[in-house]
Amino acid sequence: MAIACALANDPPLILADEPTGELDRENAKMVVDLLTRLSREMGKTCIIATHDYMVAREADRILRMEDGLIVSEYKPEEATLMPAEGLNLEAELVKRIDYVKARMAELEDAFKKGEVSAQEFVTEYTELSSLLRALERELRRRGR
Repeated sequence: MAIACALANDPPLILADEPTGELDRENAKMVVDLLTRLSREMGKTCIIATHDYMVAREADRILRMEDGLIVSEYKPEEATLMPAEGLNLEAELVKRIDYVKARMAELEDAFKKGEVSAQEFVTEYTELSSLLRALERELRRRGR
């Protein structure tokens, strides 16, 4: 009902604060699918505040906030921190950190060889640096 009321005046922007917080997985998926369709098919801008990894993975962009500030930005395919059964999350974080560091080194080499422009270098390096900080912060938060 809340979604129908919010859409009654055909707003260009939809702000959804934990829209799936009290829902089971099936109903949560229906809400996320609806918001995704509104965004992609009807040109609505949807900003969703969530702690649910599965909801975040459906977004076009994921912004991580701490203390009211945006501290990092990810693409959905980069948000791979959902623990699966039997998964050692700390080992996965270390593996991901190593991958990001290696990619940063490759990018530096490509820039030195003139294979990427300064703008491409700065853009990708900034994204990788942000991701690296977030991964390292999560690893520290877990006591490593």
